Amino acid sequence: MVNHRKAFRAAYLELANVCNGNCPFCPGTTRGPRFMERGLFQRLASETASLAEIAYLHVMGEALLHPEFPDLMRDAADRGLAMGLTTNGTLFAAPNAEALFAGDFRQINVSMHSGLSDGHLEEILAFTAEALRRLPHVRVNYRFWNLGTEASSSAAECLARIGEYFGTVCEIPGTGKPAALHPAEGVSVHFERPFDWPDLHASPVPGPAFCHGIRRQFAVLADGQVTACCLDRDGAILLGDANREPLRTILSGSRANAMRRAFFRGCVSEELCRRCRYRTRFHREAPETSAVSR
Repeated sequence: MVNHRKAFRAAYLELANVCNGNCPFCPGTTRGPRFMERGLFQRLASETASLAEIAYLHVMGEALLHPEFPDLMRDAADRGLAMGLTTNGTLFAAPNAEALFAGDFRQINVSMHSGLSDGHLEEILAFTAEALRRLPHVRVNYRFWNLGTEASSSAAECLARIGEYFGTVCEIPGTGKPAALHPAEGVSVHFERPFDWPDLHASPVPGPAFCHGIRRQFAVLADGQVTACCLDRDGAILLGDANREPLRTILSGSRANAMRRAFFRGCVSEELCRRCRYRTRFHREAPETSAVSR
């Protein structure tokens, strides 16, 4: 079971910021290509295991491309790190995928909106069956985050194959027919419309501000730079360098604390947050003004 008494619900450890795909959903990054060094990952795995309930091996890029991926999975297992993975679903037949069974994975998210071939879909389904057999705590989540776009038309065919594989009906919500969001035990299907990634060049977003960044999550980029948010693809909110300081020190620093205080007041301290539309999803979860004043 996941430990719900840790300081953060999730950490995001970016093993790589490079990818073998070119998904329209992904804006990419302006940072140079980078793979996280093994020594840094070992330190982060040890520190994160006591800080966060789960560590997702993703901010940008495709983690399964890391040349030392099997070694990293053994390092994570040795340190008791509960993990999650977000992948584009094209590398489950690659040698690195076998190393997934060496880690303590709780959730594997597959981006089904990344333009998958029929062959890749069959590999995803085969991996799912094997993961459910070999990973006792895992949930496999198929993500269709392209509703309302031209690409969403291909989702119906993909869903039909998923339903056929699991012996059920899978259809896009709103078609007037049943939508199977849980086609099998341990398997879920998540539908969402594309969102605007936060961007320093975007217009400011009006209204009150509240977010779970730095409150319930943090992220470490491939070079060790620590940020508050899994959507900070270019590292605009740099809280510190994990190569030089422990995570606990960085996450309790002045810039991190300023972010927390601002969110509790319903405002922002970071320019990227000011221009982020995704944070409007959390307005209902914002603390009451009276509670903040106390």
